[in-house]
Amino acid sequence: MKIKSFNPFILSKNSEEVIKTFESLGFTKNHVKLDANSGANPAVSLKNADGYKVDVAQVDSMPMDAQAIRINVEDFDAAYEELIAMGFKNMQGDRIAHSSSDEACMMASPTGFMIMMCKHIV
Repeated sequence: MKIKSFNPFILSKNSEEVIKTFESLGFTKNHVKLDANSGANPAVSLKNADGYKVDVAQVDSMPMDAQAIRINVEDFDAAYEELIAMGFKNMQGDRIAHSSSDEACMMASPTGFMIMMCKHIV
């Protein structure tokens, strides 16, 4: 699996508060994705002057914040199959979200560790 980028991904029902926290640490909004996960979870990418990135998604159904690792892969299908072979499960069944700029899904390991896997199209 060739990983093109790798950064924290925070899911929160209070994403604006999480974003404000990172902004107070010197992060700025780098990208706002309104059609993340086919419109279900608006997401914001933040970046600081040293190039560190963090993504924050609004997920209203979250009882408390959760963290995952977001990885952008070169070959989505191959990476998906590799994670499945390692025991990961797609948290939305077999659903893969497609948007104008990427395809993505949230994968969970047998122990519950989450990876938001995506492949940028544009």
